[in-house]
Amino acid sequence: MKLNKIFTLKDLMVLLILIGMTSNSYPQGKAKPNVLFLVIEDTSPYLFPAYGNTSIKTPNLDWLAKNGVVFNNAFANAPYCSPARSTLISGTQATVYGNDIHREGHIQKEPYFLVKKLTDAGYFTVNKGKMDYNITGKKTKEILKTVWSMNGDNATYNDPARAAKPFFGQFNNVSTHMSRMTTITIDRRLKCEVDPGNVILPPHVPDLPEIRADYALHLEGVQNIDEWVGVFLDDLKERKLLENTIIFFFSDHGGCLPRGKAFPYDTGHRVPMIVYAPERYKNQLPVAIGERSDRMVSFDDFIPTVLSLAGVKPPNYVTGKPFMGKYTEEAREYVYTFRTNTEMHFDPSRGVHDGEYHYIRNYTPHKIHALTQSFQWQMPAQLAWDKSYMAGNTSISHNSYYEPHPTEALYNLKSDPWEQNNLAAEPAYQTKLAELREANNRYIRQVKDLGFLSWEERTALTQQGKDFYSWAREINYPLSDLISLAEKASDGKMEDLPIFLDNLKSDKSSFRFWGISGLAHLAQRGKLKAIPKEIRPLLDPNEDEDVSALAAEILVRMGEEERGLRFLLSKFKPMGFAISSLENLWYKTTPIENELISLATESQDEKTRLFARSLLIKQGKMGVGELYGQKQIDKNYKTYLNRVDNYLQNLPNTEVLDNGK
Repeated sequence: MKLNKIFTLKDLMVLLILIGMTSNSYPQGKAKPNVLFLVIEDTSPYLFPAYGNTSIKTPNLDWLAKNGVVFNNAFANAPYCSPARSTLISGTQATVYGNDIHREGHIQKEPYFLVKKLTDAGYFTVNKGKMDYNITGKKTKEILKTVWSMNGDNATYNDPARAAKPFFGQFNNVSTHMSRMTTITIDRRLKCEVDPGNVILPPHVPDLPEIRADYALHLEGVQNIDEWVGVFLDDLKERKLLENTIIFFFSDHGGCLPRGKAFPYDTGHRVPMIVYAPERYKNQLPVAIGERSDRMVSFDDFIPTVLSLAGVKPPNYVTGKPFMGKYTEEAREYVYTFRTNTEMHFDPSRGVHDGEYHYIRNYTPHKIHALTQSFQWQMPAQLAWDKSYMAGNTSISHNSYYEPHPTEALYNLKSDPWEQNNLAAEPAYQTKLAELREANNRYIRQVKDLGFLSWEERTALTQQGKDFYSWAREINYPLSDLISLAEKASDGKMEDLPIFLDNLKSDKSSFRFWGISGLAHLAQRGKLKAIPKEIRPLLDPNEDEDVSALAAEILVRMGEEERGLRFLLSKFKPMGFAISSLENLWYKTTPIENELISLATESQDEKTRLFARSLLIKQGKMGVGELYGQKQIDKNYKTYLNRVDNYLQNLPNTEVLDNGK
């Protein structure tokens, strides 16, 4: 093809150079970047100077921020470890795979492990410190062996096997994990480097000495993390790798103060994230170096973004959207979040962020959030809040943690960043409420959200060796109908009573669960005038326990305390659905006080004793300080000392002892 006389070859070359300079693609011959994930645990943005905290100093993270980009709107799709990390490894909302129950292993196939595409593309991929992918099954674990080039205690991007390959590394540090704070008491702690009396508490928690102590201890951990980050920066500089390495620093979800980690609020989902890019890759950043980005990103975006940086097109089955690299997509209009359980408390919700407003849909609004679970209640902060509430000393806003959920919540994060004023019932916000409600309803159907399958049904499928994703598509499971039933259950309208009752006869476990859940909501709100005849037969040993437990809970609320409580007592076992129902009934368990005393003092199982004590505390028969025994306290202080001392862990070099000193 001949060039026009007025458009010379030299002109064309200049034009091509200009196009290359403004593109997200790399100029020909430029090496693909290394990418390093530095991941910490259980820490919200408000604990960092980069986000305004003035109680501590973090010089290494400040250097990253100055030479990179601070993201103002980064979110963990789930507010707790394993579903968040399941989302991270798959580039897809964990609910798409039904992998949203915390610490519940499920069977997965190769597409779940999106990182493998980086390995297959020639990257040297390493993971050190943690997986937590919610997987089980021999075949799934065999697939996992092929995902990473190195995975485990000896993993390092400095291994000779890497040779000249670019690397993707993920290193995890647990120093800020909640287990740093779960000492039950505060009297045996070392002197904290951060003065609890000088910290500025966020207002979503009451101002109590134990809450201040836990918050200060967490801030001390952030300072330790800064030193850990410095080790990586020094190593990369020494090996002349920093000039080729893009660094992502972030937490796996929100922070440890109560109503943060594990709960569906902004304090559970929003995470700190700083992305550093060296000079040669600065054009990959969404804004200029040293600036802040308001672009909304979520965990399902992260691995697709790394693929994009590597020049690999993310597959179309992921929910994530690359925000850097060759395949960068348009910014999200919404970020979608989810929450399913804390321990045995099945309490699903979904959320939508639009950058200004946060919408939450609670699908089991008959439950309260402050249901005791064995780990999180080891925090002195949580125990102190319980004690203050039960003594009648908490404010109206702090009482809501102990009250049944609203079906919907809407918060204006600009004027109410701590989400203390629910706007869902305000006339002026009905248009925004309808918009975000519709966005949520549309999205969960679009992605085929399997998080609405009941816990019992998922357990049965896993025992049969089935992965939920394939199973639902192979049998054409009526998921949209199930979601509609869950929505009706959360609405709690008497006009839907016949639908709830009809679904109790379904041969599908999940439909029975959402049918009884709708009835539990009606009973809790005082809308049922009589016990439907269909309820009592559900107290059957052959019925799924998540269904029968709710049936018994309904009986207790409707006046048949003896029958309902006796049934729940007969099913009293650690991590069981009956305990969850008893916890949700709170002081209504008084008629079985003597039996609970026997369990609390005579059971051979520690968790059985724990939850019996928890119920007695709610009855006012024991004090909050009696929830845990001395053996548990001693054990937890050992973990605390390990977290405080061993913060230089999972380092880049295997020849360096990870002993924190």
